[in-house]
Amino acid sequence: MKFLVNKTDKLSGTITIPGNKSGTARGLILGALADGESTIKNPLHNLDSYSILHMLEDMGAEFDTSDENLWRVKGTGGKLKQPINVLNAGNSGTGYYCCTWLAASIPSKCVMTGDYQICYRPAGPLVEAANKLGASIVSTRDNGLAPLWIKGGIKGGQRLTFPGHNSQWYTGLMMIGSLMEGDIDIDIDGETLEIPYVDMTMGMMKQAGVEVVNDNFRHYKILGGQKYHATDFVIPGDWGSSGYPAFATAITNSTATFLNLNINDYAGEKEFINVLKKAGCTVEEVDGGFRVTGTKYLKSQVIDCSGMPDAVPILAVYGCACEDGKTFAYKLSDLKTSL
Repeated sequence: MKFLVNKTDKLSGTITIPGNKSGTARGLILGALADGESTIKNPLHNLDSYSILHMLEDMGAEFDTSDENLWRVKGTGGKLKQPINVLNAGNSGTGYYCCTWLAASIPSKCVMTGDYQICYRPAGPLVEAANKLGASIVSTRDNGLAPLWIKGGIKGGQRLTFPGHNSQWYTGLMMIGSLMEGDIDIDIDGETLEIPYVDMTMGMMKQAGVEVVNDNFRHYKILGGQKYHATDFVIPGDWGSSGYPAFATAITNSTATFLNLNINDYAGEKEFINVLKKAGCTVEEVDGGFRVTGTKYLKSQVIDCSGMPDAVPILAVYGCACEDGKTFAYKLSDLKTSL
């Protein structure tokens, strides 16, 4: 596929932002673990969503995607089956880490893999924790990376420690660990980053009838013996996807409106509004979203990306367009190094 891109001096109009990728992923997984039929309204149609969907199908869940605005999930009641195929996460990091945990809960054997990029994403803390809980996971390349050979059978009743900078290593454990017989305690080593994603996980779990005890994002107690009930998930618009057209509007000194966004949802990318204001843009809240009016002279700033790690590429472009100083995009853990 090829695209012909022509330079545009001004942008205008109204954009309806599609459903949130992370929310869609969690809705699919929680629906697959629930008892009965769940629905996912406003799902994101992208390759990551379908990669997760197909892996969950291979583990026994059933999906009806005939209505593009309302997907239906027939759950397994927590009784996942041995995968009928090699589990392939494609390019989905959430799918890779979370479905590895799901596979580790099944008392059978399978293989987890993904595309070239996924096969170089670190999984050491996850593998170490799963093995401590009773699974046996090894790298087929003997380097700690995918493809992973998984012999499942994790059990509760353990205390684990995870680094705080990557919540994906324990997100899947939060979801599947609630179905174990014993409780699981998770301690976080270092500063907890990506808090909005953890909030989203726990919020959607609670919506489906399962709770995690959270002690200031430094310690979690996953209470075992719980059950997910069928839930009607409504996926909010993806604040992360709004960043590219919103900052393009700012850079070109244009005006555009972005809808299907809830200022009260979990997304860390809600911070875009403050970043745009500090850059000198005019940002107005409208019903169901916001309107951006750019400025001729964008101001540089220091931006905390701890809750929005995927925003770094567009913020880098914004930084190049600033008229003064330097723009820093950092995580809390490396602020001193960055500055």
